[in-house]
Amino acid sequence: MKVSVIVSCFNGADVLPITIPSLLNQDYPEDLTEMILVDDASTDETPSLLDNPEWLDRFTLIQHPENRGRTATRNSGIDAATGDLLILMDCDIEVKPTFISQHVERHGDKKTIGILSNVRPREMNSSDKYHRYLFFGRRGAQLVEENQPLPFRYFIMTCSSIKSSAVNETGKFNEKLPGYGIDLEYAYRLWNHYPKGLFYSPEIVVYMHKLKTLNEALSDFRDYGRRNVPIILQEFPELAYCVGADFVSSADGQLSLKTTLGALLINSITTILAKMCLPLAPYPLSNVLIRFLMLSAAAMGYRQSLKNNG
Repeated sequence: MKVSVIVSCFNGADVLPITIPSLLNQDYPEDLTEMILVDDASTDETPSLLDNPEWLDRFTLIQHPENRGRTATRNSGIDAATGDLLILMDCDIEVKPTFISQHVERHGDKKTIGILSNVRPREMNSSDKYHRYLFFGRRGAQLVEENQPLPFRYFIMTCSSIKSSAVNETGKFNEKLPGYGIDLEYAYRLWNHYPKGLFYSPEIVVYMHKLKTLNEALSDFRDYGRRNVPIILQEFPELAYCVGADFVSSADGQLSLKTTLGALLINSITTILAKMCLPLAPYPLSNVLIRFLMLSAAAMGYRQSLKNNG
């Protein structure tokens, strides 16, 4: 099976000297591997770093003249790919030598359409409650029994593989979606075609560098609610419950229990109070506050978009 690895790059000069060599040090046959790196108009040393003669003969380099977002970098890589299997990953992911071969092995099962890697932190502050929530809480794909199909909302493409035939069937990523949170819409489309084809592999361990802080994540969630959620719901209104939009408005425009709770609990005052309580809350109770803060950020961003367009 020929494999195309598509790496989305933006301002990754500080991690690429770690992540690229790990990709080039695979036990999978080199003649069956295609490396595609897409630079989304980085403003740091990434372009000159990628233009390395030691690496250029090992991968295809695509450089966007202007920043177009992660959906566009993935689509550029998909357009250039010739593999039977596509592995989509961000540039801050470090992999083991068995990374590609493990994905290929899992795709030997014909019912398998997509495989989600087990993303772990390369380094983290164990006292950081947000990072503990991300990597050690019972959440997302970890809630699903092993070898059982994943719900679409858990299929995050930070480092995942998809059969190219499924991408041809589903289509490419929606380039109207800017910034954070582009995976839900694509995973939902993929799941609609293959509802029992997405899986999580805890054995395929990869390492993430450059972990975000909670405040950075909340800023992303608010931007996601303001810019992406309206676009997603225009095509797929049934996804409102996945993005907290049902706490802002109901499908029929009438008052509901959720919109009432949203009006009472999702606001700047409760957000400030939750942030103040977070340092005092013991783990894993702190996870409840973090989930509330992320839901609240997305919902308030969506509420802002409705006001701006209202």
